[in-house]
Amino acid sequence: RQPIPYVLPPGIQREIMPGATSATQQNEQSMVLKVIDLENGDARAAFKNVNMDMRNYKKIEMYSHAEAITEYALEDDDLDLFIRIGTDYVSNYYEYSIPLKITDWNVGQAEDNSGDSPLRQAIWPDDNRIDLELNSLLIVKQARNNNGVSFDEIYESAQNNGGVISIVGNPNLGNVKTIMIGVRNATSNSIENSATKSAEIWVNELRLTGFNEKGGWAARTQVRVRLADFANIAFAGSMSTVGFGSLEKNISERNLQDSKRYNVTANVELGQLFPAKNNIKLPMYVSVSESVDKPQYNPLDPDIPLETSLHVADSLGGKEARDELAEKVRTYTKIKSVNFTNVRKERSVGQNDVKIYDIENFALSYSYNEINSTNINTQYSIRKDHAGGLGYNFNNKPKNIKPFAKSKLLKSNKYLRLIKDFNFYYAPKQFSFRTDLNKSYLETQMRNNSGLDIELTPLYTKLFTMSRIYNMKYDLTKSVKLNFSARNQSIVDEPDGKID
Repeated sequence: RQPIPYVLPPGIQREIMPGATSATQQNEQSMVLKVIDLENGDARAAFKNVNMDMRNYKKIEMYSHAEAITEYALEDDDLDLFIRIGTDYVSNYYEYSIPLKITDWNVGQAEDNSGDSPLRQAIWPDDNRIDLELNSLLIVKQARNNNGVSFDEIYESAQNNGGVISIVGNPNLGNVKTIMIGVRNATSNSIENSATKSAEIWVNELRLTGFNEKGGWAARTQVRVRLADFANIAFAGSMSTVGFGSLEKNISERNLQDSKRYNVTANVELGQLFPAKNNIKLPMYVSVSESVDKPQYNPLDPDIPLETSLHVADSLGGKEARDELAEKVRTYTKIKSVNFTNVRKERSVGQNDVKIYDIENFALSYSYNEINSTNINTQYSIRKDHAGGLGYNFNNKPKNIKPFAKSKLLKSNKYLRLIKDFNFYYAPKQFSFRTDLNKSYLETQMRNNSGLDIELTPLYTKLFTMSRIYNMKYDLTKSVKLNFSARNQSIVDEPDGKID
């Protein structure tokens, strides 16, 4: 290539393409940006839409080269190279720019493939290399926030290497949607340097380096206890820390939170506390579970580590402000449940004398569930569910009555046989009913994370229903049978607002 040959950047070696039949070398990832008559202060760029989480990496790096299109028409620092990453291109982004050093056309034509040769250094000067600590972006962002600068203004911070970091809006390294690489005609107040600029820029091997190698750990335990026929008790608990991931997960899929969970359940047959001759069945199920998740990053500022935000809150507002932020960002859920299912008194073995008023005909059920939760968007959420049911089931074996079966007159006359065969049952064969009550109550208080003085009122969701079911089977005669069933469903209205 003339007038400046293309050579690999210092330290870059082309890898052998895997799976190829011959030793084919892979090309480096590169792009040419060519601008003609770029106005003073104007810029041109190439962009790409992505979906990336950069929080687990330490640096972003890239090689660059600049040369004039016409000899001696361009000087050092006339153009700036910039890279912009963010959630969009104009309203929420980080930008890092460096002044470009121009490679002289007379740099030489000799072929050179060594890693650190003078030719490579001249074509790819270290001053043009982007070597940015991603943590520097976060430091600038926190300085902007602490200084009270508006988010819609461009906030700039000069770096020691001559680069400039700019920030607009509220970008997030954990959710990068756009990457832009461009060149800008550096703004100059001097008339002689305000002319349009033309140049050819090479950018090579944009990459993230130095990923976080700190791992995490996880543990799980289970304990089961059986107390004869009286109770079964089970306990399960688990913990995992930031950085933990199974072998098949890549770095972006590792845990980004510390998690603690436990669950205790018990199935108890309280009927065993009564004498066996009473045949009382009183099964109870109890469950308590709790989970706490502490994020690695502040959900209100998703690329700032939570410990950093807690330290800032402590320095600005003291321990009270720190504790308030720590409580706000955690995700907490506690579930409590108590159930009594089909509480009843069973009949004794061999008991055939069944009465309609027997207590064995009745069965009772009740359940209560409560869920308390809080997270970054919800100050508190309380859900309470009550369910109760009363059932009655009477099964009878009534005797069939034939009042004229023994009449000799009707028996001898075939025309009167219809009267002779007349029969009926004096009682129903089966009668049952069930009444169920279900009451659900949800109260939610959202957090005001907008920073505006707005009062958010709690939200209430309520539902109270009652159902009644009746069934009757009555064989009027051996040939005439009656089945009757009815269902009634009701909604119980409740007052507006909080239910106390």
